[in-house]
Amino acid sequence: MGPSLMRAVRRGLAVAGMWGTGSCPAHGQVGEPARYAVVIGANHGYAHEAALSYAERDSRRIADVLTSFGGVASENVVLLRGATGDELVRALSKVRRRIETEGGSLAAEATFFFYYSGHADGDGLHLGSDAVAFGELERLIHTIPAKARVVVIDACHSGDMTRAKGGAPTAPFDVLAETKLAGEGMAIITSSASGEDSQESDQLAGGIFTHHFAMGLQGAADSSHDGRVTLTEVYRYAYQQTVRATSRVAAVQHPSYAFDLRGYDDFVLTWLRDVRSAGTLRLRDRGEYLVFEDGARSRLVAEISVEDDAKLALGQGVYLVRRRARDEVRERRVEVVRGRVTALGVDEMRAVPYGTTVRRGYDASRRYAGAVSAESGVAMSLANPGRLGVVTALGVRVDLRRFSFAARLRHGFERADNRDVEIEQHLLGGDVGLLKVFDVGRWTPAAGIRVGGDWVRQTFTSGGNAPARSSAVWRGGPMLQLGMAVSRRVSLLVGGGADLYLLPEYHSATEETRLAARFLPYGTLGLAIQAF
Repeated sequence: MGPSLMRAVRRGLAVAGMWGTGSCPAHGQVGEPARYAVVIGANHGYAHEAALSYAERDSRRIADVLTSFGGVASENVVLLRGATGDELVRALSKVRRRIETEGGSLAAEATFFFYYSGHADGDGLHLGSDAVAFGELERLIHTIPAKARVVVIDACHSGDMTRAKGGAPTAPFDVLAETKLAGEGMAIITSSASGEDSQESDQLAGGIFTHHFAMGLQGAADSSHDGRVTLTEVYRYAYQQTVRATSRVAAVQHPSYAFDLRGYDDFVLTWLRDVRSAGTLRLRDRGEYLVFEDGARSRLVAEISVEDDAKLALGQGVYLVRRRARDEVRERRVEVVRGRVTALGVDEMRAVPYGTTVRRGYDASRRYAGAVSAESGVAMSLANPGRLGVVTALGVRVDLRRFSFAARLRHGFERADNRDVEIEQHLLGGDVGLLKVFDVGRWTPAAGIRVGGDWVRQTFTSGGNAPARSSAVWRGGPMLQLGMAVSRRVSLLVGGGADLYLLPEYHSATEETRLAARFLPYGTLGLAIQAF
């Protein structure tokens, strides 16, 4: 994701309670403890706080993940977007009553998940003009008769909630009762540490932490490859990816946690096996991956980091998968089919030329790419218009995001004769050019302008005594070029254009030298090799 698109916003990360272990329960299956969730997104906080762009969208995404992979029946999810403080309180009370009335003997075994994305400060959540203190939120969640409660908060300064409970920002952890909460069976994860801002990304179209948390739940965090994503796994993944992504900007964001999960081994949050509503994309090789919907808008669906092998649950459809490594970018379109696993290895992906990665911004760390080239072709003769001369050139091109710059050294040779004289001409010169290059698959059409000059020497063979002449000529004009990538580093080139020449011309009748202008076309074939 491009770090220039990230912007720090004042956000707060609500808390999340954990699921149980074991195999995935069917929705509504008799005899299984039910799972419940309250999911809240609020783009607007206090009047003086800048509106968020993606908090409400993030809440919809988390609700979809829970119903698709978390064993939560859709009727057991309360989704609120743009809610007030009173609506939050009523939603928690509604879930509490529902568990009490519908849970029966299994009510005490129920699990509850709470997610909040929006504004917050060190004291609590901001929902419009309303405030819900962290202490009040904790009290309300404790009234819900669930054996396990998972709270996830994506907001600024949300780490103050875990700090008050003895938690801390931390690197990946194992689920041990090192940090105690007042209530047993409670876990809190926040998107940032105390005093830190949580961040949104325009490229991800969501909060950075929430994006990686959701991707982890969809399989990116399943380091054990058992088809289940646990609390340990998803926190480890979300922590690492959030720190990595935000380290590219000024303010690094450190997720934090606090929990008391005594009596449990590790909590399973999502199950990815036998999910009939989605397909599975398996990424076999280590690397950083971007997954886009294949369409006119190419919306970014996922940005994930793969250590060795990862599976990601996705909706059925065609996706463009792009893999970024330190020395290359590769991509390929794949079709994900509902109920099936689509495997993709790096050897099956097409290498993207360096110039394309720069022009399209695929690799934020690479700001330019350079290639050397060799060309040969023909150009309309200076000495005898209507005939052709041979030209060869060695050049270099530097590709930037918007434009490319080119420079060449060239040599030309031509011979012309008539009944009285034979003319042999050599030219040696150089030129510079400015191009706009387009990327169309493996093809790179380009258009631009080139200016330069040559030193021309003409020798004459005749019956008389004709001295050799040397002169400087200036030229410039439009140019076209078409490249075809044959590998990540090598491209074939076809070019052409027409130069306007300004040159001194001797008139024997008047014995005067005058400045003349000629418009001469040319065409070349060449080879370019990526050098830097």
